[in-house]
Amino acid sequence: MFHVRPYKVKELASLYHINLRTFQRWLYRIRTKLGKIEGQYLMIEQVEIIISHYKMPYFIQVEVVSEDEAESNGSKTRSA
Repeated sequence: MFHVRPYKVKELASLYHINLRTFQRWLYRIRTKLGKIEGQYLMIEQVEIIISHYKMPYFIQVEVVSEDEAESNGSKTRSA
């Protein structure tokens, strides 16, 4: 689950699953809204601006079910 908190630019880029350089270009495009990045961390307000502009980073959650569990639950889920 994604929590809004101070993030390093590199951390946020990895949450968006994009290259750091690409993410820095994204930030450059909204630099007037973001203001100056002080230190190593983006402030919560800056993270919120990024989210409002580029949407929330998404996560894919995969549930692995063994064949025995799938058969006992009557589930049609594929096993890994």
